[in-house]
This record gives sequence, C-alpha cells and structure tokens, in this order.
Amino acid sequence: SATVRYSSRNTNCKVHSLAMDPLWGLQSYLYQGLNHAATAVEIIMADAALMVIVVSLFSAILIHLGLCTFAVALRIYFHRNRVNGLSAQDGGVLDRGRRLAANFVATQGAFLNGFDVSNLDGIPDRGGALLVQYHGALPADFYYLWAKVQLAKHRSLRMVADRIMWKIPGIGPVLDILNAVKGTPEECVNLLRAGHLVIVAPGGMREAQFSDSMYKLMWGRRCGFARIAMEANVPIIPVFCRNIRECALTFPWRNGLLRWIYEYTRIPVVPVYGPLPVKLRCFIGEPLTDLPGESAEQYAQRVRVVLEDMISKHQETPGSIVRALRERWTLPPVEQ
Repeated sequence: SATVRYSSRNTNCKVHSLAMDPLWGLQSYLYQGLNHAATAVEIIMADAALMVIVVSLFSAILIHLGLCTFAVALRIYFHRNRVNGLSAQDGGVLDRGRRLAANFVATQGAFLNGFDVSNLDGIPDRGGALLVQYHGALPADFYYLWAKVQLAKHRSLRMVADRIMWKIPGIGPVLDILNAVKGTPEECVNLLRAGHLVIVAPGGMREAQFSDSMYKLMWGRRCGFARIAMEANVPIIPVFCRNIRECALTFPWRNGLLRWIYEYTRIPVVPVYGPLPVKLRCFIGEPLTDLPGESAEQYAQRVRVVLEDMISKHQETPGSIVRALRERWTLPPVEQ
C-alpha cells in the first residue's frame, strides 16, 4: 500500500511506499495524536470558560436577588420599628440595622470576592476625612469597605452617590442604611466639619461607564472635592481597589452612541454584567493636606497624581479577568 504526502517546499504530490519510508506511518500517527490532543485541550479550555461564565452569571443573579431580598427586609424592619427619616437618625434602631447590613455585606465580600483591606489603620478612628477613590463599573469596593469600617472602627462612611440612584426601586432604604448622601458641597462640608468620614469618586458615572482596563482616571477638570476638603479643613485619603474594573464587565462598544446619550441626558445607559468572583483588595493611601498658598485646582491635581501612582503600583494593566480570578488563590494575604 502507499500513502500520499505533500512536499512542504512545493505543490507537487509525491507517492511514497511504506517500504521505502517506514517512519512515515509513525509520523502520521503522531501528527494525528497531536491534533487530537490539541482538540481536547481546546475543548477543556472552552468548557472551563463556559463554567466561569455560568458560575459568574449564577453568582450575579444570586447577589442581585440577595440585595433585593435585603432591601425588602430593611423595609419591613424599619416599618416594624416605626422609623421615619432614616438618614436623619442615628438611634439604636438604625445602629442595629447598620450592623445587620455590615455583616451581610462583609459576608458577601468575603465569599464572592475574597475582599480585604491593606492599611485599614490609615482611616482615622475619629475626626473627619475625605476619601477619594477610582470608580469601577460597580461600586462593590465601596460597599465592602463601608462594612469593614463599620465593623472594625464602628464608624460609617458617607458615600456621595448620584441622585439617580434614589430613583431605582428598592435601593432607597439600602442607601439610607449605608449613609449615602446626594452630595451638595454644603452638605459634604457640614458632614466633614461634624467629624464624619465621606467618600467620593470624582470620576462619577462617566468613569464608571467609560473607563476601561487601563484604569485611567476620568476626572476632567473637577476639583470640587479638593475645595470641600480645604473648606472643612480635613485631610484627603486616596483609596484604590485592585481588580475593581474586572469585577464587572461593560458593553465593549460604549464610546459611540451610548457615550453621546449619557453626555446629553446624564442617564447611565451602559449595560453592566457582574459582579464577577474576582479578587478585590482595597489599598488605603497616606493622608494628604493642602499646602500653604495652594489652590483647589493644584490640590486636586496633586491628589490625582498620588492616586495614579497607587494604581500603577498595585494594578497590572491592562486588567485581566483570568488573572483577577487566579489571584483569589495566589495573591499573598495583606500585612496588617
């Protein structure tokens, strides 16, 4: 019998007898084996990717259902205790509700994202401070950090949230429990002067929707946060969470029509898929204060440079979901 082999140097077909080329049969057998092995590897990789997607989708659905259930439970809890004007009260009922919420969120963060904090002692035990952070597609890092601070330091972070968040059904009670504020400059100054911790993301919804895996800050010329800190005479503490951009996926072609719609209406229109079970680690920077004669614009630029240095130090860019998933088991624990 004979086999047909095509020369690699030309297109002429040459016929070789197995008797003339006894190794050709073995060579063909090895090639077939390698092809089958490559196909098997591709199938395994595809199955693994599909498993990650399915597990992530299941986790996202589970977390969203949990949040909805938690919101309903808070409604019932406060109705039974006849609490009105939640954001204006700090009584025992609200304190118990916040401890309940903090334990729920901390458990979620540990289970879903292995969340931990580096330099938690960088957040003061008393007195006002303004925390400035990079805004991921989902603010999971804020919720988890809020729970850590609530449980470890018995203090609440007051998040400056977009007004549109209060229009989402069921979210209002959760935002009130989290001490979120709509964030007028006067309100933020008063909170800081009263000794509260306030956290803000100057990039806002624009950064959440249109930033990418390169973790570029999208602050534009915003410097209001620096002016607020200067007026309240409190330090600014930069905060960054590793892999926060990989915690949720956004629509890849979002910088065209969707960007135009957002800039025109200020309505968040970019679809978000998450949260994903990636490793999240929050880094607390050293406090910054304004220098003599420094303007708000110069102060804001200095804070920006420090936060960009933190991102460069603690985040590999471009971000990778595969790497962020692997870090759940490979990233060394934080040094307290």
